[in-house]
Amino acid sequence: MPQLDRRQLIAGTAALAALAATSGHLKAAEVMEHNHGHNPYAELIKSSIDCLEKGRICQAHCLESFKAKDTELAKCLEQVVQMMAAVDALNQLAISGSKYVKEFAGVCQKICLDCAEECKKHAKKHNTCKDCMDACLSCADACKKVA
Repeated sequence: MPQLDRRQLIAGTAALAALAATSGHLKAAEVMEHNHGHNPYAELIKSSIDCLEKGRICQAHCLESFKAKDTELAKCLEQVVQMMAAVDALNQLAISGSKYVKEFAGVCQKICLDCAEECKKHAKKHNTCKDCMDACLSCADACKKVA
């Protein structure tokens, strides 16, 4: 069996993580459709799914940059990983109609704004950073409406 080098391992791990995470959020969209959109957090759920999708693309872009020995996006990757952790948790809370959604949305709003601020530094050079920034700003706005 052939040996994997470090780059192949990182790329494969990122691809598997993105696939696993995306499949979970496709299920979230199916839940929303099944509930006929009656979840009071429908806008927040939709916004969080978009934010996670754009965040994953940004994360993959940062990892590709690292493979090329360019660490300019290190802080961006740090922020996007934190954002995705928070937004994923918020998404799950919102889907389940948790009593903690409003409280957590306030924290998540701050995390999304921090991520957007970091992405803004790279938005003119990298479209993935601009897309992530825009999605974070949209999610932060949805969080503000709920909080």
